[in-house]
Amino acid sequence: MKNLRIIAFVFLAGITHAMAAQGQIAFPDQQQLILRHSVPVRIEVRKDTDLRAAWALIDAGNYEEAREHLEKAAHRDRVVAFYVLGLFYLRGYGVDADADIAMSYFQKGAARNHGLSKIMMAEMYYRGYKGKPDLSEAIRLLKDAAKHEGKAMFLLGRLYAAGEGLPKSTNKAMNYYERAARAGYYPAATYLGHIFYQNGGGKDLKKARSWFQRNANAEGDPEGLYYYGIMQARGEGGRVDLQGGYIALALAYALGYEAALLERDQLATKLTPEQRAIGDRFVRELIADTLK
Repeated sequence: MKNLRIIAFVFLAGITHAMAAQGQIAFPDQQQLILRHSVPVRIEVRKDTDLRAAWALIDAGNYEEAREHLEKAAHRDRVVAFYVLGLFYLRGYGVDADADIAMSYFQKGAARNHGLSKIMMAEMYYRGYKGKPDLSEAIRLLKDAAKHEGKAMFLLGRLYAAGEGLPKSTNKAMNYYERAARAGYYPAATYLGHIFYQNGGGKDLKKARSWFQRNANAEGDPEGLYYYGIMQARGEGGRVDLQGGYIALALAYALGYEAALLERDQLATKLTPEQRAIGDRFVRELIADTLK
């Protein structure tokens, strides 16, 4: 059994490293599960005693008792409970991994039109959880989820980019990436930032900075925040903004992007103590406001 940690802000199963899978399969391997939850999920958790207890127990590392509370919430038809229980059983977090049980929970979520449950079903079919991959069923589920779920849009873009189960098309891939980013799926904005920064879309630092900037909030992708901070500090794609860069790097580090620490501390030497204090206070308040 593996450990699970919950970090607040955006609820999804794992964060895609923006460029690691470019031109590869649609679903990246996930060595660590990170659950992030959005405002609607936080509201649902606050309204349900068992979901609140499950979140606290997961944070404390008590996954077995957390599962008991999630199961109680699932009996009351809480869609978030179905989804998280599916993740528990799929990845083996706090339980012995069992793909059939995981699928049953995702199916319950999907039956209630839960987009992330449909995405996880798509991943299971894509990987061939019963033996042989079923790409057509994975695509069908992604297209259904993509009606309202940015992550599904992003994954369809990757399938178009790779020509897996869909006609290879860079234009359609880019269209789906942009739709995903505008729908609030922050890793898609990071992905686009890398494309324009690294010449995959024709090097355009202004566009790269603009896409990275979409992560500039406490619900953003920490990797995108990191690169936005770097670009601000260097004046790439726009004016030099040392304090803005410091804030972005500090926020990226606070959200778990370890590489941001060194860059943040180096940039801190170029700021006055007052500027650093203002930046640190801004990050603390931003995170606190998001957790309310």
